[in-house]
Amino acid sequence: MRIVQFFRRMNLGVVLPMVFLILLGLCFVQSTTGAGPSSHYVVKQLSWSAIGLVLFLFFARVRYRNFLTWAWVFYAGTLVLLIAVLFFGKEVAGNKNWLMI
Repeated sequence: MRIVQFFRRMNLGVVLPMVFLILLGLCFVQSTTGAGPSSHYVVKQLSWSAIGLVLFLFFARVRYRNFLTWAWVFYAGTLVLLIAVLFFGKEVAGNKNWLMI
């Protein structure tokens, strides 16, 4: 019952464009690879879309005030990663934008 209430409270102005963009992305990947529907790239795109959808549903359940208490941690982590790119970044195509994982 709680799941039904959760989906009824969803903002369709956010959900429908997201689903549309996922489907559009799958169509683009499928059309550019020229392979069948079980192409490696289509499956990869679909799996990342599913992970993104699950994360969206998880974060849609969290109240935004909970993020406010942790905002400084996210901000500090982002700054650390940006500074790490300056010192440890890998140069790709003339740009030093990537960290090797």
